Amino acid sequence: MIRIEARDVPVRSGVRRLASMAFDTALVLVTGGGDLPPAFSVEVAKAEATVEVAVHAAVAGGI
Repeated sequence: MIRIEARDVPVRSGVRRLASMAFDTALVLVTGGGDLPPAFSVEVAKAEATVEVAVHAAVAGGI
């Protein structure tokens, strides 16, 4: 493996992240569902080829 690169990763301050987590929790409690987490790109470069995939954040409130 030559390189792994993550792009377009959403980042928020601690206060905004906590507010987002509280809002998401309340939304799930009221509606019983939620949206998929935001996607970001990961590129894996090997000697033979380069592969780029969209990845969804797995952590609730991780944005």
